[in-house]
Amino acid sequence: MKILIVLLSALFLVTACEPESTNASESATPSTGQELGIEEHVWVAEDIGGRGIIDNSHLILTLNAGRASGKSGCNSYNGSYTLDGASISFGPLMSTRMACAVEAMMNQERDYLDLLSKVTSYERTAEGALLLKTPDGKTIRFMAE
Repeated sequence: MKILIVLLSALFLVTACEPESTNASESATPSTGQELGIEEHVWVAEDIGGRGIIDNSHLILTLNAGRASGKSGCNSYNGSYTLDGASISFGPLMSTRMACAVEAMMNQERDYLDLLSKVTSYERTAEGALLLKTPDGKTIRFMAE
């Protein structure tokens, strides 16, 4: 019986002396956007080149294992992308060619795909937005769906 008490006491001391967990989900400091990845999320565009977007146009970007896909307004698109640190580049993007009922939607779609093809870097904001940036300072702003 004494051996059992000694063993239980030793187990209690070992458990009490273990360091606290360093699991990020248990951390008292909240995660910032910089600590979060950009892949395997559905990103919804909020702004294209500082001009906003047409209401209910629902432009979407998904990045997963080197493949980009989404909706550009009236059409779907897909292609490759490469990540290297804060750098991102998109390979040729293929798109369906359905005409939008409204010319403004077609123009927005063309601007979105054109800007996306020129993106060279990205940034995550503290509130979780994804900013895709071109070398001339234009951005596409997304929020996770």
